[in-house]
Amino acid sequence: MSNFKNLNDVVKLATDSLQQNGVFTMEDFFDKKLCSSISDKVINLIDNKIDKKVTKEYDDYWVLDPTDENRGSNWMDAQSKSVINLRGNHGQVTYDTGFCDIFNPQLLFEELNELKNHEFFKTVSRMCNKNPDDNYCNIYYNDGITDTRGWHKDAPMIKFFVYLTDVSSEEYGPYCYLPKSHLSNYGIKQLEDYPHNENDIIKFIAPKGTLIGSYQHGFHRGLPQVGGTKRVLFVYKIYLN
Repeated sequence: MSNFKNLNDVVKLATDSLQQNGVFTMEDFFDKKLCSSISDKVINLIDNKIDKKVTKEYDDYWVLDPTDENRGSNWMDAQSKSVINLRGNHGQVTYDTGFCDIFNPQLLFEELNELKNHEFFKTVSRMCNKNPDDNYCNIYYNDGITDTRGWHKDAPMIKFFVYLTDVSSEEYGPYCYLPKSHLSNYGIKQLEDYPHNENDIIKFIAPKGTLIGSYQHGFHRGLPQVGGTKRVLFVYKIYLN
């Protein structure tokens, strides 16, 4: 799956970098052919096989349209089938129109179990005193999203991302992070209120198979895409509270 030989060395490198900088990255974490196989299936399902206009339960998954405000992330995580959550400009949400967030995607795409059950994620989870069996994963699919959410902080958690498609330029909407911002006062919610140098911001322009991990209570965002570009990534979540 991945080209590193000593798991403990990689885990130490990752956790040290997360503690010091709030972020970690490593290329060639996951096989590129598997990345392509999974991303092709995701794109085919979302683009060609579902009705994006209505909430509907299918045999193997739910589809929630952007106006469905009755089911939160806890409900979606807890389902025994995948949930395809379609975000959009509705109500208080004025960003991420067209963004697709798939909860429990390993139930739809069997190859993802190899990622979800990777010893790297299990080891980091245990170091955080978390049972890996209690962690959840997602697939994010961005298709020409031009109104992405701006710089923000989330509740304390670690998210690991694996690019399943190449993010070869800013046009593809790379994940971005401000190192060391996880050490700031959590009450600081706006990036402009936090002393920083714009040159310190990391834009993760990287090939498929790349692993990125970050503390989500540091400042982060995905850049807007240029129309026609697609980005698919795997997400592994470790809640810290």
